[in-house]
Amino acid sequence: MWEPPSIEHEILGTEVCLCFPEATFIRGFDVDETIQPDIEMYRNDEIFYIEIDTGKVPYARQKVRWAKYENYEGVLLIVTSSQIRLNGLIQGADAINEIALFTTFEELFGEPRGEIWQNTKGYVVVPDSLVTHNDGESWLYSFVEGHGLCPPDELPPFRSEYVKQIQKPQQIKNTIANIRAYIAKIESIEGKNGSAGLVRAAAKCRDAGLNESETTIELLHWNRGSTVNPPWSEPEIARAVTRVFGVHNHAKRT
Repeated sequence: MWEPPSIEHEILGTEVCLCFPEATFIRGFDVDETIQPDIEMYRNDEIFYIEIDTGKVPYARQKVRWAKYENYEGVLLIVTSSQIRLNGLIQGADAINEIALFTTFEELFGEPRGEIWQNTKGYVVVPDSLVTHNDGESWLYSFVEGHGLCPPDELPPFRSEYVKQIQKPQQIKNTIANIRAYIAKIESIEGKNGSAGLVRAAAKCRDAGLNESETTIELLHWNRGSTVNPPWSEPEIARAVTRVFGVHNHAKRT
């Protein structure tokens, strides 16, 4: 049975719809009764299902929600509250791994209004999107002159030499467990240069081989421990991770 969403959820859904003035939408009890997406969007002869995530629903409950998309063959767009929340949703997105694209309300509502979507493996950038990278540089993405979208059957065959084989570190679970125990001892106390502790914990995760998403998850776990007082907010943790990885990537390039 369709359940009426909260007022906040409905307002955010309306703002998302306003980002696509050329599209038409179905909402409420008229949507697909099997999957029950928050919004059905019809745009350029394509159908998109949209999920609005306010960040207040537990991850475990969202995983149950994603299971309804098991037989869905279209594109699922998920708009959520923050980059940290987005990273957490991706961790539990196995059921929608092949169909889902994620973004945040901030990205979607930003000016200029670029449509930037992240899948479980990286970023999908729609032409004419303006993207600001970790080094502060902004890039405007567009089609090469004379080129554009083409049907899948007109694409050239994929060449295996384009793929570089990467050796994954062994015993990654033990690595994460060890780094969690290590950073649990790092203090971040207000009045005692607490920000240095946050940056140090993020750097230790990075140096242990964790990526930005894994580092964020470990910092959220560390943030609940007794060595952190008061706890950091999610935006503060996200900025620390971006800063630590941005400095590291810049150093590798120079």
